[in-house]
Amino acid sequence: MTAYAAIARPRRVTRMAGNLALGALMRSVSGMFIADFLRKVWCSLPWRRSHVRTPTALTVDWRVDGSRAHHVSPICDVSQGGAFVCTTEAADVGSPLVLEVVTPTGWVQVKARVAWQGAKGMGVRFCPE
Repeated sequence: MTAYAAIARPRRVTRMAGNLALGALMRSVSGMFIADFLRKVWCSLPWRRSHVRTPTALTVDWRVDGSRAHHVSPICDVSQGGAFVCTTEAADVGSPLVLEVVTPTGWVQVKARVAWQGAKGMGVRFCPE
């Protein structure tokens, strides 16, 4: 085996390893785009949700259960199972909440749990008493 062949072989392996790594990266990046696309399509399907959402302009006074710190935020939409609270001060996912809403018949207090949070607010799921 010549000195040139010994040097050339590691380069070829390195180049192949680099191509494999690049290919894996490209597959993972394209996989992320496909996953993101499928997530958007799946979430927009009307049959995905158990209850129909209704846009609303209600204001809710909410707090983490057991806390004294109250927050006042608008509710963007509401359904029989939950609501979307527009806030920049979202509670942690899984946190129990107490929501107080003013209705024409008076105050309504509802227990809920944070299902998810995003940049524009948090989705809450109503809990049975």
